[in-house]
Amino acid sequence: PYLQEALGGETVVYGPSKDVVTGRLAITIAAPVVAPGAPKSIAAIDFELDFINDLILDADFGETGYNNVLDKEGMFIAHPDAALIGTTYQELARQSPENAGLETALGTVLSQTEPGNLEYFSKEDVYTAYQRIEGTDGWALVSSAQKNEYFASFYQAIKLQAVILAALLAVAITFAFLSGKRLSDPIRAAAQRMFALAQGDLSPVSHANVARKDEIGVLFQSLESAIETLNSYIGDIFEKMESMAAGDLDVEVTLDYVGILHPSRPH
Repeated sequence: PYLQEALGGETVVYGPSKDVVTGRLAITIAAPVVAPGAPKSIAAIDFELDFINDLILDADFGETGYNNVLDKEGMFIAHPDAALIGTTYQELARQSPENAGLETALGTVLSQTEPGNLEYFSKEDVYTAYQRIEGTDGWALVSSAQKNEYFASFYQAIKLQAVILAALLAVAITFAFLSGKRLSDPIRAAAQRMFALAQGDLSPVSHANVARKDEIGVLFQSLESAIETLNSYIGDIFEKMESMAAGDLDVEVTLDYVGILHPSRPH
């Protein structure tokens, strides 16, 4: 089939086909021989394709993963099962109904010109990635594995991410709880203390809350200062009233009253 094209002046790559001598798959490269005054002739050489099968065997992956190469007609040029080399996927499908999914999948592969992937069922769920091989007459490299194994590392990464996210969420919840408790408990204590103050309780404020270095500490420091000031005012007023009750009406205000209790404020 390649003779006329080569005689017409083109370099032709033909095949693959079975070598008539060895029975192995080979491709034929034919080119015209141009010599002044010589009749038209060609030079042709056959290359056996065993090396392609060696390459894909070295590139197998996992326990179920394998590679194969198909020509544009669907013939296996390379396959881990050497018995399939030289046969077509259509012939394989006719041998067993279980290969119907494989036939549909490889038919789809050879109809595509761009790399892609697909899933099919052939005894197991299989995931396949494929791409055309540059510089060939429509050959395709097909990599397949059972779906569970193909995505094993992906699923493992997802599980690891889920564990990490769950751990971070737990830390975030714990942090939020502790932070919220750290904020809410002192505020609740301040509210209770102010309520007690309104009831006449002038006992000192908890030192632990007063010693805080944040806004809550400032709140308790202000509350403590107010209680101390009220205690001093009340103590001074009682002292003056006891002196007046004893008949000493010559009393002086010696305490530094502020706010509405300052002597200069009109009453």
